[in-house]
Amino acid sequence: MRIIVFFDLPLTTYLDQKEYNKFHKFLIKAGYIMMQESVYTKLALNMSIVKSEKLKLEKNKQKKDLFKF
Repeated sequence: MRIIVFFDLPLTTYLDQKEYNKFHKFLIKAGYIMMQESVYTKLALNMSIVKSEKLKLEKNKQKKDLFKF
């Protein structure tokens, strides 16, 4: 199974850039591989890992409700 994360975060202000960098660093530390800008992927062995990763993504998403799961 493969987890693919697509996101589009604004980069208009300094705080937006800071949030983007924070999320980018989280994805890299969590083992995601950047396929292209704002598209990351990771292999998962089963559904329990997918659910765990989903919870981690929800905890580390930007404060504004830009993501829907």
